[in-house]
Amino acid sequence: MATVRHVVTGLFVLAAMTASLHADAPSRYREHAMGDQLADVLARTSARPADVRTLHERPALLQSLEWHRPYSSHDEAPDPVKTVTFAFVDGQLYQLTVDYDRMRVGGLTTADLLKGVETVYGPRQATGTPPPIPPGSPAGTVMLGHWTDAEASVMLLRGPYEDLRLVVRSNALGDQAQRAMASAISQDALEAPARRTAAKAAEAAALQDERTKNRTAFKP
Repeated sequence: MATVRHVVTGLFVLAAMTASLHADAPSRYREHAMGDQLADVLARTSARPADVRTLHERPALLQSLEWHRPYSSHDEAPDPVKTVTFAFVDGQLYQLTVDYDRMRVGGLTTADLLKGVETVYGPRQATGTPPPIPPGSPAGTVMLGHWTDAEASVMLLRGPYEDLRLVVRSNALGDQAQRAMASAISQDALEAPARRTAAKAAEAAALQDERTKNRTAFKP
């Protein structure tokens, strides 16, 4: 039990920060804050620009960055975080998704997990309308608790296979990104026939060039 209590106490505590008398705002996670610039997140995570994926370029630039916890076999207080996925709209951080290592949260009850998050964000909202579960979450995902204010929300989610996830999302930037994503998908669908036609034409032209070159050079 002492080990479980130790893990719960340190489960979501902000790294490299002194103790605070006040709960963190839902717009923050550890050293990151909603609205941070992509370049700043790259610097803090030691990631490379090449690690950034571009999802859509219009009507807004939508990008993502996946960070993996460095392997260490000698952690005295092991970090339960497995991966953090950062999402950006026009270079600004609008959502941060934390996935936890099953081995490092195994055996913890919902009450344990909620208590761990409350050490960072204060008491959860027990009433009121919760924020929607983020698009793309696996079917069967349930919300264990949420923390919200006028600027952002924090959601603790459990997936259908006992996966544990924490999502920090900016209200304004998240809505902007969601609208841009919907518009980009719609535009891609409208332009898909023209792209397929152009690709077939380019393939036919390349084949004809190859035929012409090889026909001239062919000697049985």
